[in-house]
Amino acid sequence: MEVFHAFERQAIRWSTLPSRPAPEEPRPVVDLLVARDDLGGARNLVMDLGFLPETDTSERANPCFLAYVPAIDEWLRLRTVSRLPFGPFDALEAEGVNQLLTHRQKTGPVAELDRADAFWIVLLYCLLDNAVIDEESTKRLQELALSARPDGVLARFTTRLRPEGWDSQSLIDSAQSGDRASLERLVGDFRTDAEAGRQTGGRGETARTFKRTLQFALSRGHGLTVALLAPDGAGKSSVASALSASLPVPVRVIYMGRARTSNRGRRGSVASGLLRQWRRHLTARYHRFRGRIVLFDRYTYDALLPPRNPKPARIARRWVFAHAVPPPDLVVLLDAPADLMFQRKDEHSREFLEQRRRDYLELRSRLPGMVVVDAAQELDDVRRDVTSAIWSAYSRQLGKRASNRPSPAAQAP
Repeated sequence: MEVFHAFERQAIRWSTLPSRPAPEEPRPVVDLLVARDDLGGARNLVMDLGFLPETDTSERANPCFLAYVPAIDEWLRLRTVSRLPFGPFDALEAEGVNQLLTHRQKTGPVAELDRADAFWIVLLYCLLDNAVIDEESTKRLQELALSARPDGVLARFTTRLRPEGWDSQSLIDSAQSGDRASLERLVGDFRTDAEAGRQTGGRGETARTFKRTLQFALSRGHGLTVALLAPDGAGKSSVASALSASLPVPVRVIYMGRARTSNRGRRGSVASGLLRQWRRHLTARYHRFRGRIVLFDRYTYDALLPPRNPKPARIARRWVFAHAVPPPDLVVLLDAPADLMFQRKDEHSREFLEQRRRDYLELRSRLPGMVVVDAAQELDDVRRDVTSAIWSAYSRQLGKRASNRPSPAAQAP
């Protein structure tokens, strides 16, 4: 992977970390341990290679970085850390990261921690993070225990936390024997003792937690709003559902279409319509601030289409609605032939749908940033094209034009 080669060229001290036995992330993430003094340079280098900070993450101090590779339709996720948190609230941290990195092993471009250190990390994951040792974890620990040593920074750290009656050698022996029952009994006592140690942190830990929370809140606001435009039958709802299931960050879908109103009570309906659109817009802004991607099913730009009854008053009302709320970050037009739209949804005639299709395409002159996607393709191909547009918009938003950079990887790390 290019990131690994770049780290070596820049003499950054780093290593991959063992994967957690039961990761909570819905999509795999590669954890990279980096020396504290090199952490800033490593993160800048990752972004220079086309990765961007993840929009919504539960990690306050250890953000994930994302890159979308259209050629393989994959999202790559990296997380760079300079400390090893274990247990609830990141209260328990392993010491001596630099010592761990001096013992790392290289296999091609990939750097891995020494297996003796990997044993203690996986054990701490099981005891403090996962709070369970399943069959797969037992086999993994048994294999790593063959290389484990009762000394070293992680062994000493673990020994300070272990319940009475256990020492580092007995933990190694238990894992090496594959005695799952004894390891399971250890979990409860280990977790209880670790929690008791965390609670002794007092006000200092409270202050650190508040600081991390504040930094996390100030770093937000990197979500994205995307308007999906198209005549009925082009597949807006299907594309929105496919994106919700595939994007690596939370997605919210908000309907922004106008409800038809009768002439009776026209003044009140205009006012209520504007209020309704602003309520939806503010909801979208909230989700965007929280780092989510908001998909608008339709947008106020629909009011820019030629009305069937072009009376001056109607044109004026449509202009007001078209400019009622600020623009989204990205506008995507799903373009499909009238015959296909009619097959999918026969509420309108083919002639009307073809005219509407031309009307939407003419909006390109008024919305120069609008991206047109061929919606006659298979749904998965449409989703990939819209995903690429979203990735490019997100890259521009953060000042990283990843679409003009070399692909961050030809294959997953």
